[in-house]
Amino acid sequence: MKFAKFSASRMGAFVSERIPVEPRILRWAREFAGLPEEEAARRIGVSAEKLSDWEEGVSSPTINQLRTMADRYRLSFGVFLLRQPPARKFIPPHDFRRVQGPPLPRSIELMTQLRLAVERRQLALDIYEALDEAPPVFSISTDMRADPDELATKLRAALGADMSQQESWRTTQKALSAWKDKFEQAGILVGQFSGIDRDEARGASIAEYPLPVAIVNS
Repeated sequence: MKFAKFSASRMGAFVSERIPVEPRILRWAREFAGLPEEEAARRIGVSAEKLSDWEEGVSSPTINQLRTMADRYRLSFGVFLLRQPPARKFIPPHDFRRVQGPPLPRSIELMTQLRLAVERRQLALDIYEALDEAPPVFSISTDMRADPDELATKLRAALGADMSQQESWRTTQKALSAWKDKFEQAGILVGQFSGIDRDEARGASIAEYPLPVAIVNS
């Protein structure tokens, strides 16, 4: 079997070739990745003005630049070849638990895992719909003026977790697994961050109903 030989110059010309891309796809991809224009441009290695030109259709990125964009946005390269943006949108959650200190810029790793949490919640809802079943509804509400001890008692009762049960969970892993089961039975999905610095996020929540999501940092 013979393969065509590509010279370095021919290969360079190929990756630097510009292909027509729907500008709305480029904007959708950046917003779906949860990146502001300045940060996205920095990650791709171009100026904000150039990225803006791409998204407005003034000019087009090269194949190599599209590959870089796909890598930095954590998206498939094929997404950029679509004729119109997918219907999915990603609105990053704003409720975080952090250590003290000024907020840190949200990393692409954090935004990617938040996006996955949003998609998995939707998948769970789709499964309930396919099974013609209603998801469990978590209906407890409170406010900042509530007494913490009274609220904890109320939550324990709703989750069916008393102190004797908790004391039987001898390891951290058993405790985490048991609490996760309790929360999911009550209608709250539980997920874990992986590889995220706790200074950036110790946890997060997606307050959408039904099936709100609680995410803890592993």
